[in-house]
Amino acid sequence: MTSPPADRLGILVLGLALIAAGLFAFGLGAAVHWAAGIFMVSRLVRRVSGTRPGRRMDALTGMISYAALFLGIAVGLWRSGVGGWTIALAVVVALAIALDTALRLRSEAVRRDAPPSRLRLAPFGLEDGVYLIGPIVWLGGLFPFFVVGCLRTLLFFTVRVSIHVFQS
Repeated sequence: MTSPPADRLGILVLGLALIAAGLFAFGLGAAVHWAAGIFMVSRLVRRVSGTRPGRRMDALTGMISYAALFLGIAVGLWRSGVGGWTIALAVVVALAIALDTALRLRSEAVRRDAPPSRLRLAPFGLEDGVYLIGPIVWLGGLFPFFVVGCLRTLLFFTVRVSIHVFQS
């Protein structure tokens, strides 16, 4: 049996992530719990799909998936009465994700010594923490996950830009 082409898996991953983002935006009861599980599945499918990190399709689906995740959670938190600042923060984070992806794709296209597509700390990538979204949300930690995730994403973006500027 052959595996589906990487682009089809990328579309599946993106579809799952967008469904999860929509459920997070709904922001009520079981929808949030389902959203966390569906987003975990989308990341797991991406991880086991065998697609090489850094490929354009992988980069674009990752960018849209993570931006949608933060925007969906922000809308859900806002609907729950947390405040409009969550949407403003998510928009800034989504822009940082898009700029980071564009910078990474440009660096990979122009230079052979481009910064790594995924920063790592020992065997773990900075992106690996997203797999904890399920347990964290299921235990009632959606708000802290959102805040820490936003701050981590902005820190990651700052590091990526710094690496790019100092290597130029």
